[in-house]
Amino acid sequence: MEKWQNQRAWFLVMPVVLLVAFNALIPLMTVVNYSVQDIFDSTHRLFVGTEWYRETLLNTRLQNALLRQLVFSGLVLLIELPLGVAIALTSGLSALFGFGPARHLHCRRSRTHAFQRAVGGLDS
Repeated sequence: MEKWQNQRAWFLVMPVVLLVAFNALIPLMTVVNYSVQDIFDSTHRLFVGTEWYRETLLNTRLQNALLRQLVFSGLVLLIELPLGVAIALTSGLSALFGFGPARHLHCRRSRTHAFQRAVGGLDS
């Protein structure tokens, strides 16, 4: 009998499951259904299957655009990541962790002082 009492809480989850089903799964199924059919009007539908997907993925304009996007994202990361690491290492907050140019601050009191100064808590 103890097990049934613990299992009753699942009934409280049912409204959320139904809400997700109506708000997410049913529209998703509808979109997938529409994507594999050529609909001329409400009575004439032609099943095309994955033909449109194949046509789109083999399009050279799409492939060139994806390649440009990947190159652009790669270049941005090549600039952004080293620059962010360099800024983090040269900032005053690096003294809290014991590395960087301010690594001479080893004791806890000095680290606390450096942190307070970095966040604007002290006027020195």
